Amino acid sequence: MPYKNKLDPRAIESSRRRHQNYYVRNRKTILYNKAAEWGLIDDESRINKYINNDKHRFILKLETICVYSNGTMKCVMCGEHKLPCLSIDHIYGGGNKHRRELRLAGVDFYRWLRKNEYPDGYRVLCANCQCVEAERIQSAKVNVRRGMQVRARKGE
Repeated sequence: MPYKNKLDPRAIESSRRRHQNYYVRNRKTILYNKAAEWGLIDDESRINKYINNDKHRFILKLETICVYSNGTMKCVMCGEHKLPCLSIDHIYGGGNKHRRELRLAGVDFYRWLRKNEYPDGYRVLCANCQCVEAERIQSAKVNVRRGMQVRARKGE
């Protein structure tokens, strides 16, 4: 039953739920109309590509993770198996520099790996282990620098 006062919090919540349910039921039509409005589509094949883009990204990530984890779909260090947490790591470091040279990030990097037939030098890590590994490499670099500074002072 509609509420008489449209500013009533219950009315606002009810309206929000109705709109949300409508979007869920009519997502494809809404996206098609928006895409046509923005000039993104000309024919039916392009709308399917537009709607299924997330599906293609998911499959590409799944395929890449599967190849580099030898089918286990787990983090090399801790064994985490949740796909949203998993990503590709450069074994020998230098990942940021490499991605800057290629000018790739995210799913484009996965496409590059597939195009180059999954080259060696990469592994699967979860986000947590990537942070731990980055911290370990950074502290090693700092210790090397400190060691060089200490040796330089002793040599004076």
